Amino acid sequence: FFAVRHSLSVKRIPPSLLLPGTQKWGIEVGELHENSPADLFGLKPGDVISEFNGFPTRTPNEFNRRIRATKPRSQVNVKFFRGNTEQSVDVLLGHRWETREY
Repeated sequence: FFAVRHSLSVKRIPPSLLLPGTQKWGIEVGELHENSPADLFGLKPGDVISEFNGFPTRTPNEFNRRIRATKPRSQVNVKFFRGNTEQSVDVLLGHRWETREY
């Protein structure tokens, strides 16, 4: 469980921000659940997630599929753009049932 509500549209990362060989698509973070793994590890609305655990994230469905395929309590690496800066954070996924208050 990651607890990101992302926008349904795919946001293109400007080519001027990319290093050679990087992918050009990502999903924009819309909302975060308070105290969710995504919130606790520092993601913010407006960030553009470009990679989840080594795999590109080009669409919301692709992102959700990757999360569902990963066991709870797994540590994953998330790459994202905040403004003009590419960042990376390691996130410990939670269990969906642990978030009943959301």
